[in-house]
Amino acid sequence: MQHDLTTRVAALHALDILDTPRERGYDDIAMIAAHVCAVPIALVSLLDLDRQWFKAHHGIEVRETSIEQSVCRLEIEHPALLEIEDLTADPRTCDNPLVTGERAFRFYAGAPLILRDGNVVGRLCMIDTVARPGGLDAEQRRLLEALARQVSDHLELHRLARQSERRAALQAALAGLDAQLQAVGDFDAMTKSAIAVAAAPLGLEGEHGGWDAFAAVARPHAERRDEQWFVQSVGDRLAAAIARRRADELQAMLNGEIGHRLKNMLSMVQSIATQTLRGVPDRAPVIEFERRLMALSAAHGALFERDWQPAGLDAVAHAVLGVWGFGERIALGGPAVVLGARAALTFSLVLHEMMTNAVKYGALSNDNGRVAVTWRVDDGRLVLAWRETGGPCVRPPARRGFGSRLIGLGLIGEGGVAIRYPVHGVEAEFETAIDRLTEA
Repeated sequence: MQHDLTTRVAALHALDILDTPRERGYDDIAMIAAHVCAVPIALVSLLDLDRQWFKAHHGIEVRETSIEQSVCRLEIEHPALLEIEDLTADPRTCDNPLVTGERAFRFYAGAPLILRDGNVVGRLCMIDTVARPGGLDAEQRRLLEALARQVSDHLELHRLARQSERRAALQAALAGLDAQLQAVGDFDAMTKSAIAVAAAPLGLEGEHGGWDAFAAVARPHAERRDEQWFVQSVGDRLAAAIARRRADELQAMLNGEIGHRLKNMLSMVQSIATQTLRGVPDRAPVIEFERRLMALSAAHGALFERDWQPAGLDAVAHAVLGVWGFGERIALGGPAVVLGARAALTFSLVLHEMMTNAVKYGALSNDNGRVAVTWRVDDGRLVLAWRETGGPCVRPPARRGFGSRLIGLGLIGEGGVAIRYPVHGVEAEFETAIDRLTEA
């Protein structure tokens, strides 16, 4: 059993029961104990560092006394039933104001309140105003000790209930902290949010602005390991959030630098190609090569604006098709779909080849034709449709060139393409798994 004063007081405070309202269960036990022992006064006395506080009191209307006046504290380091037949005859109590005062206590019997961890936090005590030679009889002692065990069990259940409530509150606070840390980007704001979250369930929202919550972990106290774990968890999550945000900022800076260099490189390649191929008599392949570079550059621009984070399919489509200058003759529509960098670049090349064919041979080769690009998501798969109308009659190509082979690779280079050539214009469908589109 635990007999150290500091440990015992810490165990009492861990019950979180001091100065709480009276409860009928404890009052009933005190009343029964008084009846069993045939005394006018019964108390459930809890021993704090500087006072004894009565969780229940029968026959007297006092809530606490100083620890110096406490008879219950005598021999508390030897947890056993304590009886004093005549308080005036015992040198430990004869000068006690409760003995010499108006009520003149004379007889005392107290059974220890022992928690499951062995700590003794007080006594269930019986008091009479007349001395009792011989004290309690054997049956009264047995019943008094049994009732003391009932009080101890009540205290233990109260402790477990409060621990459960506290753990639930701490877990809820941690869950709320994660959301708050994700919502703010400023490191100072992240720290203040963490302090506020830590301080609230610990009751430390006072003059130091919650810093006590973090200081608490440096002040170990018995039976509050859950609170120490909570404060440490708050600190760990704050440190992880700051590290993650700094890593994101560094990655964004690197992405920006890489994107800027890649954009310059594409411009340089285009410039070199133009200069190198200037003397080529057949200009059609040269022009087509330059346009493919422009399509890549347009997709790159859409990704660059988002720091090479996944871009929307509609944003990439607008960027690629916008350079052709056909305005309202091209219609786009569909739900929000995210493309990773790889899918965005592949999609831009496929879209460019479809536009090239439409301009050369299809709906955009005259002044009236139109193109509709629509997409939908069915059972986790993206289905993108290309529809041409109003152009000249079309027929399947006699041979497959590089552009046709590129279109046949599909949206992510894995096929899933169906092309038809009805009289009114080319129709194509591109299908792929939606989760494949977001891969980098």
